[in-house]
Amino acid sequence: MPEQRWNIPGTVRRKIADTMERTLFGDRESQRDVTGQIEQVGKRELAMRMAGTRDTRSRAYKSARDSLTRWGRGARSPSGKSLDRVAGAGRSFRADQFRDTGRLSVAMIGTFQTSRTDWQGAARAELTGGALDMFLGAVERGDAEMAARTVARAYGPDFADYVTGIKDVKEFRLRDGGTQ
Repeated sequence: MPEQRWNIPGTVRRKIADTMERTLFGDRESQRDVTGQIEQVGKRELAMRMAGTRDTRSRAYKSARDSLTRWGRGARSPSGKSLDRVAGAGRSFRADQFRDTGRLSVAMIGTFQTSRTDWQGAARAELTGGALDMFLGAVERGDAEMAARTVARAYGPDFADYVTGIKDVKEFRLRDGGTQ
C-alpha cells in the first residue's frame, strides 16, 4: 500500500527544504562563492564535478578548470548559470563526504501533526546505508517530504505512520562522526 502524502503547507515545505539544504551545504551565497568552493573542494575535484567526468584530459574538464582559474583570479566573472554549476558541484562533493562517513545523526525539531493533536519535539535518528542515501538524495533534489519521512522512519516506524503532517520545523541538527 503506498504511503499517504503528509499534510505540509507550501511555506513549511519550502522552509524544510531550505533549512535542510542550508544545514547540509551552507547558505546559497557561500555555495556560489567560487574561491570559497575552490578552497573547500579543491580546483581539480570541483572541475571534475562541474564537467561531469573524471577524465582530466577531456575538453569538458579542461574548460571547467580554465574557467575556475579565470574566476578565481578575478579575470572574469561567472554567469548565473555558471555559479549554479559551481554550487551544484560543491553540494555533490559535500553529500559524498556525508556518504563516505557512512553515518549521519539527524535531529528534526518542530511541530508534527498527528491524527488528533499536535506534537512538539525532536525526531532524532541515526541514518546509515540506504536511509542515508535516501535522505541525501531527497535533500539534493529538494524533496522536503521524502527527507522528513526518511528521518521519521529511522526515528521509529510507528512514528512515521502516526504523523500525518508537519506544521513547522524549527531546525535540523546534523552530526557526522564529530562534525555538527
